[in-house]
Amino acid sequence: MKSLEKGLELEKAFEVLEKHIIQNNPQLNIRDFSFTPRFKKTVDGVPMEIDLYIVVNKGTSYESTFLVECKNWDKEKTKKVSPTEIRDFIDKIETLKANKGIFVGTVFTKGAISIRFVIWAVHQYRE
Repeated sequence: MKSLEKGLELEKAFEVLEKHIIQNNPQLNIRDFSFTPRFKKTVDGVPMEIDLYIVVNKGTSYESTFLVECKNWDKEKTKKVSPTEIRDFIDKIETLKANKGIFVGTVFTKGAISIRFVIWAVHQYRE
């Protein structure tokens, strides 16, 4: 399977999982959620692509935006999620003023794992 196909497969699987969770939670209504796969936006001349862009309660005072980045990379190959990919995703979250970001990956470098936990801890402290 080609790299792009693997990536799209993980993105679709995550979207299906999210919709399933929402539909099976009586406190949530799927109509309050908007899912946009492969969302593209240019900010200050810089093009960005988000694997899955989710908006909840669009147009209300409770509107929230979630960005999802998926990396379905093969652990037998040399490509692993590094701190660079994590930092790039953080830049997207901040630039697009998203409420949350979810990074889904199959293989991470030790540095990426470390930075991921530091970011999680800082984010938990802010809330």
